[in-house]
Amino acid sequence: MIRQRHLRLATVLPALLLAACATTPPMPASTPIALPEPVPVQVSPLPEPPPPVPARISDGETLFARLRAGLDPPACVRGSRNRAMRQRFIGSPQAFVDQLERGLPLLGWVVESVEERGLPMQFALIPIIESGLRPDARGRGGPLGLWQIMPATARQLGLRVGKHEDQRLSPLYSTTAALDYLEALQADFGGWRATAMAYNAGSGRLRRAFARSGDRTVSAERRRPVGLSPITYNYVAKLEALSCLLGEPERHGLELPRGVFEPLQAEPVAAAPEGT
Repeated sequence: MIRQRHLRLATVLPALLLAACATTPPMPASTPIALPEPVPVQVSPLPEPPPPVPARISDGETLFARLRAGLDPPACVRGSRNRAMRQRFIGSPQAFVDQLERGLPLLGWVVESVEERGLPMQFALIPIIESGLRPDARGRGGPLGLWQIMPATARQLGLRVGKHEDQRLSPLYSTTAALDYLEALQADFGGWRATAMAYNAGSGRLRRAFARSGDRTVSAERRRPVGLSPITYNYVAKLEALSCLLGEPERHGLELPRGVFEPLQAEPVAAAPEGT
């Protein structure tokens, strides 16, 4: 009896398995999952580091190296007037070098100020011509100080001018005012030579000279534009000569001062001399 049951199960089970296989649907093929497009990551650029602040000038060697680096090239120009002007400056080489050495702190302050504004370093030579690097220098007709600024111009530039206080006597205030003026002139006239002419002769005179000439050619050697005072042409010639002497001192047998000095610091404005 048991054997017959086993035989009956053995017969039924394969039939059931076949039936199950016939009725079970096949597994569907797997569909690939679409991944989202990658979102680009916006990376903000790192801010540029601020430019390094140049160290204060405290020795002659650094001073003249930085002055030379800022001169508009060429440092030396050709011409008989230029050669004559160079010779005039170094007719007594030691006196020329001594003048520079006495004025190193003042010249250092001016070089730093010109450098900070990105102006041609020829402008730093103007106080050598104007005052011999003497902050108390007084000229005929009212100009005063390192930059020999006239009273009316000083007031227009925001300097206080009076008997008890005259900011033209302060190398710090007067240098700021003079460079403000030169910066404005350069915006009008372009190159440093035309700017220096306008500083010396006045912007109105230079504009009229340009109008008469019909162009804006500027040359101390050829006295262009025509119609200006010889003083103005010589003014530019002096700046060119100084640029050459300080830009290439070895060529002229000059040993520029290299000594250490104390940089100028902000200080109260000096009082004007009696009679201002």
